Amino acid sequence: MTGGHKRATPRLGHIMRDGEWFGAKAPLDGGPRDLTYCAIETTHLLFVANARLSKMMRENTDVAIRVGQLAEIGARLGRWMARDLLTRDAGRRAAAVLLRVLGAGELAPSDPRGFRLTQQMLAEMTNLSRHHVCRKLADFEAAGWIHCGYNRIRLLDAEGLAAYAYQDDEP
Repeated sequence: MTGGHKRATPRLGHIMRDGEWFGAKAPLDGGPRDLTYCAIETTHLLFVANARLSKMMRENTDVAIRVGQLAEIGARLGRWMARDLLTRDAGRRAAAVLLRVLGAGELAPSDPRGFRLTQQMLAEMTNLSRHHVCRKLADFEAAGWIHCGYNRIRLLDAEGLAAYAYQDDEP
C-alpha cells in the first residue's frame, strides 16, 4: 500500500496480508483515490463496483454499517503506522514495522519460507537506509525473533519482537 501527500512522492507504508480490506473511501465520500495497491504475492481480490456498493448501502443499513467498519479498520491501521514511525529508536521502529507487516504473529505465511519482504521495502516503510535495516534484521535473527531468507522473512517469536519494539521511549 503506497500513498502520500499530493506534493510528495508516494511511499510504501504497509503490506496488507490475508483478511485485510481496502477501498471504503469511494462509497463514503466519493473523493479521488489517494492510496495505491499492488500485489506482491498471490492474491485473491474481491471487487464491488462503487455504484453497486453505494446502492447496497442506501438499501441496507447493515451494509452501510459494515462499510463504515471497514473505514474504521483502515483508520486503525493508519494510527498504527503513524505510531510505528514516531518510535525514536531506529531498531525499535524497524521491529515495530516488521511486526505490523508480518501480521503481528496472528497470520501464518502461505510460503514456509515466510512472508515476501525485501530489505528495501522495509527500509522505505521504516524511513531507514537499507544498510541500517540489514544490520537490524541480523540482530533480530540473532535474537531468535525472525528468520531471513532471500526476499522472505519468517516471524519466529512475535512476543519477543513485540517486547523489544514496544518498550517505553527513553526520555
